[in-house]
Amino acid sequence: MKLVIPCAGRGTRLGLDIPKALIPINGRTLLGHITHQWSDIVDGFVIVVSEENEQLLKQHSGNAEFIVQEPLRGIADAILQAEQCVKDRFVVELGDCFYSGVFREPGRFVQGVGVWKTKNLVEVNKSYLVDIKGDLVERVTEKPSLHPADVDGYLNCGMGTYFLDARVFNYIRETPPSVLRNEVEITDVVQNMIDAGERISPVWFEGRYINLTYPEDLRKAEEIF
Repeated sequence: MKLVIPCAGRGTRLGLDIPKALIPINGRTLLGHITHQWSDIVDGFVIVVSEENEQLLKQHSGNAEFIVQEPLRGIADAILQAEQCVKDRFVVELGDCFYSGVFREPGRFVQGVGVWKTKNLVEVNKSYLVDIKGDLVERVTEKPSLHPADVDGYLNCGMGTYFLDARVFNYIRETPPSVLRNEVEITDVVQNMIDAGERISPVWFEGRYINLTYPEDLRKAEEIF
C-alpha cells in the first residue's frame, strides 16, 4: 500500500514563496514529517508535484516516485495523476496538513476519511464537516462556514487523510468541477461515492491537527510539535 502526497501548491497565503510541503517545522520539513509518520505503515511514497517545484521537492524526498501535475487542477486531479503508481488500496495525505497523534482504524473497512472530533471551529471551517450515521460517513461539507452560535459541543472535522482504493479514479473522472474554483473537489468526489452507495468509513484520529493555511498556523504547528 502506497501513500500519495499532493504537493503542487505554494505557501503564498502563508507569506512564503516555497512549496507548502517544504515549510520547516521544528527542524524538519512538512513533507519530512509526513513521510516519517507513515514510513512504518506504507511501502512507498508517490509525490505529486508541479513542473515548477519538481526539482526542489526531489532534493527533500528520498526514494519517492514523482508525478508531475500540469496544468494544476486541484487535489482530486492530483490523485488521479497517481493512478498508474498505485495498486488497489492506497492512502492520500495532503501536503499542507500537519498532525500529531494516531488513527484508530475500524475493523474490516475498505475506504474512509480521517475524522477528528473537536470543538475547534476554525479548523473545521478551513477543512470540511463530516456527518456520520451509524458507522459510515453520510455527508461531507467543504468549508462549512459555521458560526459559534451554530455549534453546541463537538464537531467531526474531516482531515486531509483519505483511505481509498482504485474505484475512486472513475468517480474523479465523473465529478464536475466546482463553480467556485473550477476544480474537481475531493470532497465532492467523496460525496458522489457515498451517494452512489460506496461505504465510506470514519477513520478516527486522536491528537492535534492543523490545516496550514495562514501565517498564524505556522506558530500553531510548532506548538503541536
